[in-house]
Amino acid sequence: QVPLSELHVCDLTSPLLPDSPGDDIFRDVVKIPYFFTTGPVTAPTLLLLFATPQRVPPLRAISAFAPNVDLPFGWRSTRTDAGTSIDGALLRTPDPTAASRQLVAAGATGVTDPDQWLREHRERVMDPREAEQIIADDARRMRMARIGSGVLLASLAGAAAILGSEDLPLGLLGLPAAGAVTGLGFRRASTRTD
Repeated sequence: QVPLSELHVCDLTSPLLPDSPGDDIFRDVVKIPYFFTTGPVTAPTLLLLFATPQRVPPLRAISAFAPNVDLPFGWRSTRTDAGTSIDGALLRTPDPTAASRQLVAAGATGVTDPDQWLREHRERVMDPREAEQIIADDARRMRMARIGSGVLLASLAGAAAILGSEDLPLGLLGLPAAGAVTGLGFRRASTRTD
């Protein structure tokens, strides 16, 4: 449970929200997952930011590996002694303005510019060479994750072709697992550790 003194809330439907996101590079990866309830193609309407990163409670395996889950951390990392932390959460609520007002009335702090809030609460990389190196490293990790995912999917397609059409339903059972592994590859690739 996050103390209200640590909680900052932003209505993402507000007309006061800046149009263009910031392009800052932060010392540590900023993790703000979208905890969607209807599906990943829906847009979040509410942003919660934590003054200090908050530890994620240990996930149950069914929650971490569900096919519609896309988290920037894995099941195992939530169960280690070090654990994993997030900087905030994206949510979808039918009335984000009312939800934001209720949280502020309960003791949270309202935020109108999340990019400015992050600049004030998280350490940025100011050296241009260091920032360029971080961007290059992240791009390399993403390329490697895509290659790995492509090899995995090609292997599964080849296995399905070898099994033949009578075993195709059995081969299709492996696709959700492949999707989960592919998603984990992308998550790991997008997580920078220095």
